[in-house]
Amino acid sequence: SAPLPCPPSTYTDVPQQGSCFPCPAGYHCPSEATQVPLPCPRGSFCATGVAVPTPCPRGSFNPWEGASGVGNCSACTPGMYCQSNGLTAPEGACEAGYYCSGGATVGTPIGEATGGRCLAGHFCPPGSHTPIPCPRGSYADAEGTPAVGQCKSCSSSRHCEEGGLIAPGGACEAGHFCVRGAESRVPNASYTNLQAVEVSRDGEESQVAGRC
Repeated sequence: SAPLPCPPSTYTDVPQQGSCFPCPAGYHCPSEATQVPLPCPRGSFCATGVAVPTPCPRGSFNPWEGASGVGNCSACTPGMYCQSNGLTAPEGACEAGYYCSGGATVGTPIGEATGGRCLAGHFCPPGSHTPIPCPRGSYADAEGTPAVGQCKSCSSSRHCEEGGLIAPGGACEAGHFCVRGAESRVPNASYTNLQAVEVSRDGEESQVAGRC
């Protein structure tokens, strides 16, 4: 009797051979009588003896052919998200006000190990992989701040000496005063005719804080 064709997931590269071989890892054998296994396509992986490639799971992607296991699927890039199965590249950037630390499945993760809502005291522009502390002289008292410009200036008569604050710091030292955005409790200031000015890094003067 005539030999039967090799079933899907197997192959034989020798005509009229009486035995079939499992499709090798990194390849798939989708049809009967396969003679040449096909490379596993991008976005998928193929274990030994498969007819149909397995898509990489959500939160991962694979840009290469020939993957042999789920371990060949890469965790979604930090700052990006991978919402669908079978991706060859991340789908998009994490949304403003959130951060994606790697392996994220959505652009607005909440309460997940792969990211979350931007922490109080920080800001997260689009594509953030970790929250960025609000700079000195400012604070953020709520989660989800989307940009550095949304960090609030330190309150009058208070100082914000450190970055990443969730509330203004204490009062300025005795003998000094602080207007909005003060970065120090003891401002390094010069004053003339009782008008206090602070010398900035570039040499320009601004009315930020000073000595009474």
